[in-house]
Amino acid sequence: MSSMKKKKLILIMEYNYEEAVNEVLRNPETEYKALTVFFRMNLQNGLEFLKKLKRIFSLENIILMSDIEYLANDLEVGYVIELKQFYDFNLEQFLKVYESSVQHFENFFDFLESVSDVFHFSFHQYEKEKAWFSLLFGHGILIINDENYEKILQNYHKIKAHTSDLAFINLNEAGVEKNLKLLKMLGSDAQIAFGVTNSLKSKFSQWIDVIIYQRSPYYERNIQNFISQIFSFNSWEKALALLQNFFTIEEKSFEADLYEEEEDVLKVPKRFFLKIENKIEFMEKAENVFYCSKDKKEHYRLEKDKDFIG
Repeated sequence: MSSMKKKKLILIMEYNYEEAVNEVLRNPETEYKALTVFFRMNLQNGLEFLKKLKRIFSLENIILMSDIEYLANDLEVGYVIELKQFYDFNLEQFLKVYESSVQHFENFFDFLESVSDVFHFSFHQYEKEKAWFSLLFGHGILIINDENYEKILQNYHKIKAHTSDLAFINLNEAGVEKNLKLLKMLGSDAQIAFGVTNSLKSKFSQWIDVIIYQRSPYYERNIQNFISQIFSFNSWEKALALLQNFFTIEEKSFEADLYEEEEDVLKVPKRFFLKIENKIEFMEKAENVFYCSKDKKEHYRLEKDKDFIG
């Protein structure tokens, strides 16, 4: 029976980067997590340094510590530790406690939770599932729904490296009115704002560019997956242009006054129907249909829906 790998949390900064990386490479039998500290520094410098770390460490093994609030999903790091007493924090002791006690914890989350009060910090973990904000090929994706509403209100200010380039809002939930107001406040940078629904009657708003209807209880996930597939097959710029052209979305003015009257401006809704088919026969490209192959068994078919009652 092989012994478990030794675990170590190693501090890596600009000044000791080469030395620390050499240690990691010399000890493949040790499972390292990289801890880096963001002082009140130029964010761009910090992001460039994170790129260097990501060449060596996977996302879940990069830990960011700072007295400034950041979002793990924005920086694509495993954890963000927010220090309440930055200059009184005993970093050396923290590293020693981890090394001496790590074997008693099932995962890093449990360790942080056990020492957070003693070392006076709060923390959060990168969200893989049901994330309200994530990156798609380096661009921000904002997901607004009832489940995410409070999370967004409490944490949106932590986003500092990216903007919400695409926004999705669920139109088939009880809190749609307040969610639309949230989209109005936070979705102004979105190049496309999608309303998603499985109901033939959904509220439209001037802050939504297009409604996509999908007849499935998993409509929200299916529609988001479809859009992700488009971007995975093309460059960001090409995929965005394809969608904007298909949806006939006019160029946006980002100088609009966000504090104008809350009443929606009358706007002709652009509405589309997404089908997921197990088999698709060859047919000529239609003007009002957008195809995307998910895999050999499933195909996405997006078309303008004349029967969609808004």
